[in-house]
Amino acid sequence: MRISADGGTPEVLVQQKGILYWPQLLPDGKSVLFTDFSAQPQKIRVHSPKIGNQKELVTGRWGWYLPTGHLVYAVGDGPVTLFAVPFNLEKLEVAGTPVTITKILEE
Repeated sequence: MRISADGGTPEVLVQQKGILYWPQLLPDGKSVLFTDFSAQPQKIRVHSPKIGNQKELVTGRWGWYLPTGHLVYAVGDGPVTLFAVPFNLEKLEVAGTPVTITKILEE
């Protein structure tokens, strides 16, 4: 949900049953990036009135859009691999091949 800084009635942005984590409002102010933990494996999805509802972007979790124009996300339970992929804000879709940033090993 979102609410104006001036107050008012909260507006529902994403209506979906399940477990949704790490929501991020994208720069257009209407689209929301989130991790769907209801899906197994987890999925990074975007919800937007521009696309009519929501769509899956990649398999993974902890998705975050960066001002560089990349979507960063994690895959795996241990070790975890962090990936970055170009993200097209206009089309709300990945726009290239994911690149490994680093692997996080658990001891």
